[in-house]
Amino acid sequence: MPISLDVLAQQANRQADAAVQQAQVTRQIFEASNRPYLEVVIDEWSYLFPQTTGFHFNLRFRVMNHGQVPAIFKAWRATVRVAAQIVAQRASAPADSGICVFPDRDTIVQFAVDQGPEAQQPEAEVEVTVEYKGLPGTDYETRVTFVGRRNQWRTAVTAIR
Repeated sequence: MPISLDVLAQQANRQADAAVQQAQVTRQIFEASNRPYLEVVIDEWSYLFPQTTGFHFNLRFRVMNHGQVPAIFKAWRATVRVAAQIVAQRASAPADSGICVFPDRDTIVQFAVDQGPEAQQPEAEVEVTVEYKGLPGTDYETRVTFVGRRNQWRTAVTAIR
């Protein structure tokens, strides 16, 4: 009994769909293995002290590239909260764009405001977001939330996309 052309066409379509799906999976695997992966770590000596007119602080972060290709910053920003209230924000600056972190290397970024006396440190929440690119046409983001105070920082949330 001969196979109808209709059945052959359906089989050919299924094979073509499977080939498209396999090509998509192969591309995703290639992109995942050939992209930058930035990790953000807060310096344990980073501090935040209250003052009568707000806060003074020095928050330093080490940004490490664990990927296979260089990461090029598009922007980085930070938000500092105490008791769920925003006490400081760092917006992206034009100088952020173009910072390059090569594979297995790191760079330091810093957010500091004012100077003043040391005082009892409140527990703070610091959210840092780094937007970056790798190969042309690829955009990524690492977002980390740290909670604590000097010498007691811990990572609460990490998201990499």
